[in-house]
Amino acid sequence: MNGDGASEKLRNGEDAKVDFSFDDLVVPDMRPRSLIRHFGPGMILMMTGIGTSHLVTAPVAGGRFEYALLWCILVAYVFKYYGFEMAFRFTNATGKSLIAAYATAPGKLPVWYVLVTTIVQCGVGQAGRLFAAAAVLYYLFSATLGAAVPLWAWAALIGVGSVVALLRGQYAALETGAKVAGGLLFASAVIVYVVRPAPAAEMAAFFVFDAPEGSWIVIAALLGLLPTGLDVSLQASEWGKAKRAGMSRIRDRLENAGLARPFDPFAPKASDLTVDVSRLPERAAEYSRRCFSTAFNYFDGWPRIVGACARNLFPATAALRGTARNRIGAEHRRRWFSEYNIYRATMIYSLAAAVVFVALVPRPVFLVLIASALATFVAPVIFFLNFHYCVKVIPKEDRFFYPSLFARTFTMLSIAVFSALSVVSLIVLLR
Repeated sequence: MNGDGASEKLRNGEDAKVDFSFDDLVVPDMRPRSLIRHFGPGMILMMTGIGTSHLVTAPVAGGRFEYALLWCILVAYVFKYYGFEMAFRFTNATGKSLIAAYATAPGKLPVWYVLVTTIVQCGVGQAGRLFAAAAVLYYLFSATLGAAVPLWAWAALIGVGSVVALLRGQYAALETGAKVAGGLLFASAVIVYVVRPAPAAEMAAFFVFDAPEGSWIVIAALLGLLPTGLDVSLQASEWGKAKRAGMSRIRDRLENAGLARPFDPFAPKASDLTVDVSRLPERAAEYSRRCFSTAFNYFDGWPRIVGACARNLFPATAALRGTARNRIGAEHRRRWFSEYNIYRATMIYSLAAAVVFVALVPRPVFLVLIASALATFVAPVIFFLNFHYCVKVIPKEDRFFYPSLFARTFTMLSIAVFSALSVVSLIVLLR
């Protein structure tokens, strides 16, 4: 039986029993020694989060309000957890990105929402991150050693270097750089804390809600980007799909075997995203449950989201989908509306807009706080959608991927907490 026939049987509700071998799949080793080798890619995702919130906003919070805002760290890290986890859960369970799920909503309103907010973040948010990175070089070479290089020039240097590496596909260089930077950051943080530890009595501020006068923009910034913005969950979903590991790798084969429905973004059904793991051959099911994924940085992540939105909104882009250089053809490179070219154009726009913001905004720290606060107001919507499509698409019978009762309960509590804090922040800041 061919793939089309099997898929047709599945669409008609018939049980498509297809002899389709998955014996070639190498199931990842889950022993501790093997897992250690995958710690490097995990550091890349971690370094996506280390940015303005840790290098600028946190020092500003400490300098202005001492230890009064420590509670923001606990709230952000605890109550954001499932916002990110649901994104990985969805992609690992379906082999599709969350943007595809968003496209099943009436009028594709969530996709439009993500597209607009991402374009804004590409400029303002990226400016904040470039400022944080450039400030380190500026302090080291310009302020300390007297090099006649302005802040915006350091920002341009870092941005251009990142974009060139990404467009040339030199992800290994970024991985190495992130590992080195992560190691230096960890070592320096430990050294500073050992030399001058925080008073033990101040640790109670982790559990005491306090909002000193003038602190709400800092609170919003901390909640928005600690440990990182929830929009990164969508980037992680796209990265997981692009990595073509786990369910993302075998999804096409499952569709050809009639074990999963093909998904059409222009006749979208949430049910077409579902994969019933219980129907998969044992090796394919076990392989899909052991996924590893990697991530790079915002210069790659946000343009990737814009491209994903475009392929789910515009048929011409969907016909020329894909951003991996080794998986596209001449037509993808020639047509401006291909996902590959939209991805590249958005990256260039992000670079140009961010450098202009850094150069023209007279108060760069304020820019960082605004960029961080934007992530707070986006977070509740993304959080809700990620959770909604996990429980809607993943079969309840799938005990591995379907969220547990605790996960569902804590996620709803987390959404309520972040929604309330976002509303309060907005009301206070608009006064």
